[in-house]
Formats: sequence, structure tokens, C-alpha cells
Amino acid sequence: MNLLQENYNYRQILQLVIQTGGISRAQIARETSLNRSTISYVINYFLENKIVFETSEKVLTGGRASTLIKFNYDIEKIMIVDLQKNKVKVLITTYAGKYLDRFDFPITHGDTGNIEYIQNCIRIVLEKHNGIKSCGVAIHGIVSNTKNIITSPFYTYEYEDIIRIFEKFNLNIHIENEANIYTNGILVQDNLNITNLMNLHIKDGVGSGQILNGSLYRGDNGYAGEIGHSIVIPGGEQCRCGNKGCLELYTSERYFIKQIENITGSPYNIHDVAMLVQNNADVAVVYHQIVDLLSLKINDIILLIDVIDLYITSDLFNEISSFKDDILSRLNSRNYVKPNITVISADIELFTAGFARIILQNQFSLN
Repeated sequence: MNLLQENYNYRQILQLVIQTGGISRAQIARETSLNRSTISYVINYFLENKIVFETSEKVLTGGRASTLIKFNYDIEKIMIVDLQKNKVKVLITTYAGKYLDRFDFPITHGDTGNIEYIQNCIRIVLEKHNGIKSCGVAIHGIVSNTKNIITSPFYTYEYEDIIRIFEKFNLNIHIENEANIYTNGILVQDNLNITNLMNLHIKDGVGSGQILNGSLYRGDNGYAGEIGHSIVIPGGEQCRCGNKGCLELYTSERYFIKQIENITGSPYNIHDVAMLVQNNADVAVVYHQIVDLLSLKINDIILLIDVIDLYITSDLFNEISSFKDDILSRLNSRNYVKPNITVISADIELFTAGFARIILQNQFSLN
């Protein structure tokens, strides 16, 4: 691993192997300025260390059939720790994000912010899955680019606290914002060749991730995409961020669920949402108010960064078949082309695929 981190030629070749999904030595030579002896030496190193493998697949290169070199996504297991409000969710996956195992540790009021408790959770996982070297930590909140500031509505962990949790286990750690993880998952899972993409991520809050010029865009300080804290109702309800009238106070899943339960007097069931929007006038009013506000911000996003591919990740709004068309019907500016909107569930496969690729890039210094 150290050789990969220090040697540009090694990283360049590995990046090609991963990006192409399989490439021959001759193709590597054409894509780089490296001579064939260097390529052969590097590939042999990768093969000996089981970082890549040769397949039985053949590709014609200059009239000759060459074998393909592919990355070994099963080279080792990785751990993904999702620090949620009420639990610590730990997932064991491959570098491809293939789900292998899951652990759920409840967080009670007394456990919130308890470093020792979380350390014990990780210890339990590592006793079952030994040999893990890399770990990703998902934060429901803001992670600064310098990785020294974490801001979340659910817990008060600082960056140093996260490091203390894992330092005893000698793990390579990568800390990332949840919305960025799902955004990266969209690219990885669908193998999309998209230069610019926006993902509006709606759960307990409202965040977003953006792919600009082919890379995750975090801004100068890491706060890019915190669209949920833009103001839609001046002087409105007080938000945890300090402002009043923020978008997520009126459009998040948590807000909509609370309104549904207040109107119906019954516990929320995700499978009833579409029916309630269609048949309950009061729920329909709340729903269309939410769509109005989300459309307003989507209009601003399009004008600001001129993105044509817009994804919305939300379990709740994915249940409402008319949601995409309801948004599009409110985007009527002549100053832009309407975006291609795709509404999908924020499922575990999307999450693991996105974070596994981020960890892979970080571990092998491929950024």
C-alpha cells in the first residue's frame, strides 16, 4: 500500500484498471506515457499482492488477443460506520460495496457522545471480522474539508473524538458527509459517465451532493450542498443552524411524517403515503406546499450551477409516483432546459457502493 501512495506510476495504472473495469497491458501503454517494461513490472507487483487479477477474457489490441487486467474488489473487507441519531450501524462490505454483514447498536440517551460505548461496538465487530484495515465513518451533518470540524443536529462528536474512537484499532479512517456518500453511490452503482450531477438528499434533514467536472464538489470549507439551511420563509421557525425559516424545517421527511401523524392521528406508515396524498385533502395540502418549496430551490440550483441531471434520494417521496412530475410542472423558467429528474430510494446498496468507492480512492491514494 505504501508503494502505491508514494509512486505516481502505480497509482496511474491502478486508476486506469478501476475506471475501465478491465484493461490490457497494451491499452495501458496507449493511455499512458509509460514504457512496456515499467507497465509489466507494476502489473506483476499488483498480481503478486492480489490487488489485480488476470481474466480469461480477451481483447484485440493491434491484431493480437490480450488478457484483461481487473481490480480485485475482494482483496480485503472494509468497515462502514454510520453514526445515526439513535444507533450505530456498522456494515462490512467489499471494495465494490458488496454487503457482507451488518450490526446495529442502539444509542440510548446516556450513550450519546459516549466514546467508550462506540469503541466497544467497533471492538465487537472487529472480533468477528479480523484483518480489516480501512474504515469509513458517515456523518449526518457537515464535515469540513480540513476534517477538523463536524457539525450535526444529532450528536456533538468532534473530529478528534472520531479519531479517538478508532485509533486503538489501527484503522485507516475516512470521514464523509452522508449526502456525498449517496451522491457518489449514484455514479458507482449505475456506472454513469456524467460530468455534472446534483443529488438532493431528503431524510431527517435536506442536504445535497454535487458532481462537478467529474468529481465530488465540497467547496472551500466543505459546506457546499447544505441546501437545507437556505432560507425559504424569512422570519420562520428557528433552525438549529441559527437561521430562521430554513428549507429542511418545511420539506424534510421528518417534517412531512410529523404533519401526516398530526392530521391522521395514526402512526406513520411509508406504504400509506401515496394513498394519503391522493385521498386526504389536508395531507395533500401539506404535500403540495413541500413540493412548492423544493421546486423553488431546485429552480435556484439549476440557475446557479446549470446541472441537467438531478437525482432526488428519498425513501418517502420515492413512494409518491407523481412526485417527479409535480416538481417538473413547477419549473417553468425559459432561462434553462428542464433537468432530467430521477427519484430513487436511499437504500443500503446505494450507500455502501458510494462509500466503498470513496474509501477505495482514499486507501489507494487515487483522488
